[in-house]
Amino acid sequence: MIDILKFASPSYLFMNFPRPLSSGFLRAWIAIGIIMIVGGIMLRIWSHYRKDFLPAWVKWWQRVGAAAVTFGVFAFILLFFRQEQTPWFSARYWIVLWVLLLLAWSAYLGFLAWRDVPAKATLEADDRRRRKYLP
Repeated sequence: MIDILKFASPSYLFMNFPRPLSSGFLRAWIAIGIIMIVGGIMLRIWSHYRKDFLPAWVKWWQRVGAAAVTFGVFAFILLFFRQEQTPWFSARYWIVLWVLLLLAWSAYLGFLAWRDVPAKATLEADDRRRRKYLP
């Protein structure tokens, strides 16, 4: 069980040489990293071959895939520094920063999917409809 008050304390987050990861947390970290990288690559490939999608949605799905791959790679970089117990780079606040950046980027992509992409998709659909009758 994770103690949130202990996790939020500066002495816990900014410890220069934290203990090595437990086997359960290590397996979870590796699984999350692999799922993000493989899932991101699959999303990029899948969106490329969807012919029924408008270009705005294809671009959005490719952004989601690129973000997943990027965050998966950074998860493995953080894991490497943590396992090697490198000073400063193995500190726990990098995990918090990684999660905050993941949430911020997810919120940005959600905003795009809710607001920006439907507007662009409507314009693209109208343009497709008009071009259908042009030689």
